[in-house]
Amino acid sequence: MADKTELDLSLLDLPLPQLTKTTIANECWASRYQDPRLNSVDFDLQSFWTYYNKECARALHNGGRYVALRSHRDVVDCIRKLKSGMLRHDIKEELREKLTALHDNEDEMLDNSIDLAASLLLMMSFCSFAYGFSGRSHLRWSHGSLESFVSAYFDPGAAQLAKENVKMEKIFTARNLCRIAGLDIVWTDNLVDHLRLTDDDRRVHVFHHASFLYVQQQRFTILHDHSMCTHSG
Repeated sequence: MADKTELDLSLLDLPLPQLTKTTIANECWASRYQDPRLNSVDFDLQSFWTYYNKECARALHNGGRYVALRSHRDVVDCIRKLKSGMLRHDIKEELREKLTALHDNEDEMLDNSIDLAASLLLMMSFCSFAYGFSGRSHLRWSHGSLESFVSAYFDPGAAQLAKENVKMEKIFTARNLCRIAGLDIVWTDNLVDHLRLTDDDRRVHVFHHASFLYVQQQRFTILHDHSMCTHSG
């Protein structure tokens, strides 16, 4: 457990201390099976922290009326539940028990809290707040575990089939996509919107957080290798 001062800052307190960033990153992505370099989160994730701060500020709009999370510890605790495979309903009820006052929009606050934590963990938009308009696509996860929902959404079987049948040439870059196809690139923080076409197919959205994707790739590769060693041993 982290020291109290590491995570108990308000989600709106800026700038975010490096120690708090490291603790959050380790909770989100580090594994005891991976090398120390990843556990120290030795990557340029500055663009992720910009996203993290922006999402927290958006969620706490209007004095935090629409979300129950208040501190980085609240976020980390919810992320732990998501990573453990808990069902959404069970997470919601555990969060409900922590509320210290009655709210007329209690269910909305709890659902938005879970969606915020999932969005921060995966850089995929689960949040669809009643106020404002982000222009982003968002996922509607209402039941089951986060892992099962995301697995079904991406359909690993279809992804493997596509990987076996499609080989991208080296010239398939964002710049050439603009030049050859006449498309405008819109950089996005939302993985759900990657390669999404808008404005009558004239603009293509590209997820641009390469360091974030590399951390995820390393994490899942290491966990997969550990799982294979365990089963073969």
